[in-house]
Amino acid sequence: LFRSLPVGKVGVAYSATAQAGGGIAPYTWSIGFGSLPAGLTLDSANGRISGKPSAPGVSTFIMTVTDSEAPPATQSVPLSIAVDAVENVVGNFCPTAGCPAGSVPQSGVIQAGDGNLYGTTTRGGANNEGVFFRINPAGTRTVLYSFCNQSSCTDGAQPLGVVQAGDGNFYGVTLNGGAHNSGTIFRLTSDGAFTQVYSFCAASGCPDGNAPNGSLTLGTDGSFYGTTSEGGAAGDGTVFRLTPAGALITLYSFCSQSNCADGQNPEAGLTQGGDGDFYGTTSAGGANAGGTAFRDR
Repeated sequence: LFRSLPVGKVGVAYSATAQAGGGIAPYTWSIGFGSLPAGLTLDSANGRISGKPSAPGVSTFIMTVTDSEAPPATQSVPLSIAVDAVENVVGNFCPTAGCPAGSVPQSGVIQAGDGNLYGTTTRGGANNEGVFFRINPAGTRTVLYSFCNQSSCTDGAQPLGVVQAGDGNFYGVTLNGGAHNSGTIFRLTSDGAFTQVYSFCAASGCPDGNAPNGSLTLGTDGSFYGTTSEGGAAGDGTVFRLTPAGALITLYSFCSQSNCADGQNPEAGLTQGGDGDFYGTTSAGGANAGGTAFRDR
């Protein structure tokens, strides 16, 4: 009998045949307790497990072999088969010279209410400063907007993902560009109509933040929340809120405590917990100067 079984993959042909020794042939094979992964079957005459697994996961069962002796002898062994999911590439970025379709995506895609996937790349596009794209259910990708489309990249450069709001539009940040070359918050429609919502570093010293990093988070109150990796009162990053009316409010400036014990330079977005608070990380600072995990109430 088997002592272990090979790992399967969803949709990929699988085959493993058990061997028995001793007793009197022919043998009969059966599954006692448990079951095989969906899509696999056991041939009771030869002990072969075969088929194409249809779902990922781990299935545990007991396999029993019975010989033809009178009375018959049996042997049982507990076994399991793990089935891994298979990644299917639905598109490759930069298929042509110059990467007009975008390159270097640094954030995930979201599925919008229309069933399509939307996302951004940080490079490529008409101006090599990133694109906003759509992938339809058939896998066709369409560039809806190329950043740095305005003079001096006042519309922003290097976008870092989008989130869809209740108005159906998509909101996100760019790491660079904008009126002060310190990043932006933007709004895009599903057809690629662009609106700049905010340009960071609106005042000397960038008290409102500089270089937003990570996707926006849509709070339960309808506002957007995020972080900047630089700027703020101490120059080490901020947590901010953007109201539905488009007003930006700095909620916290990092390195406000001695030796930056509260952390500095957040480089990712925020997650809203079930308690309504926002949680995130900083890449530096803290008690050991190796970064922190924080909560913003």
